[in-house]
Amino acid sequence: MIFWIFLLVVALYLLYKVSEVVEEELVKFSEYSGITHMAVGFIFLAAATSLPELSISVSSAFLKNQEISPGVSIGNILYDLLLILPIVAIWHGLRFDEKNIKKIRLFSTISLIALFPVVLLKSIERIYGIALVISFIIFCRFFLQEKSNRQKSSAKEEKFKNKLVLGCSLIAISFLSFMINLSAERIAEATNISMLMIGSLFISIFTVSPEFFTCLAAAKKRNYDIIVGTLFGTLIFNTLFVIGVTSIISPIFISNINQFILLYCFLFVSLLSLILIVERKREIGIDSSVFLLMLFSLWIFLSILFGI
Repeated sequence: MIFWIFLLVVALYLLYKVSEVVEEELVKFSEYSGITHMAVGFIFLAAATSLPELSISVSSAFLKNQEISPGVSIGNILYDLLLILPIVAIWHGLRFDEKNIKKIRLFSTISLIALFPVVLLKSIERIYGIALVISFIIFCRFFLQEKSNRQKSSAKEEKFKNKLVLGCSLIAISFLSFMINLSAERIAEATNISMLMIGSLFISIFTVSPEFFTCLAAAKKRNYDIIVGTLFGTLIFNTLFVIGVTSIISPIFISNINQFILLYCFLFVSLLSLILIVERKREIGIDSSVFLLMLFSLWIFLSILFGI
């Protein structure tokens, strides 16, 4: 088992480094394509930082470990909302205008509604997965209708290099994600830890680093549109696209529904808390950040206590 743990750690580290490259290249792409900051966060940066979750989930479907997908997807969101967001807020402070608050309410409501049938049905069939993916495409088309007035020109050589690096990086991410999934499966078999918990607790913590550095850089420049777009775009991307695509490849059956309900309840409480905080204060301060971190600690404690 030591070999698989070592392979998992190395693959996760390399995956994080490759994800950074993808993220940087997507920012360059957005600059010469004229996409707005909110759309950059929602579609491009959220998708780029969620590529590890997508690749891990897709490879898990082919290896018949589909349960990793909801674990990684929801676990990643909880790390984003309860760990990354408060840390960035403590470091630089976060303020939200009415436009961002409306987006937070919309994204939160859609994600909770999309995942609720899973609690009742204890599975995600292909037809529901198709509906999730179609919903995500509709969201993307809505955001791409807005264009930025600050479009930058770029030479053909730069555009070609940008697309080439992106393509090679995506191939690397897919391979590394396959190795991560294989290692996680072997560790789960040796320790009797469920794949849902391995995805939500252990793999997710290594896949949230790109979001952290993206939001940290945006907070320094007071670009709160990118922060909202990235974190809540990840929320939509994971709950609609990642889980949807995985279930289309192979239907997802939740073996331990209590563990999934625990994840869903914490997602519900986290999103509700954030909505109430930003609507009342228009910012996330020190006290709100401490509350979110305490909620994060409670989630980790209960997951270990009841899930493993």
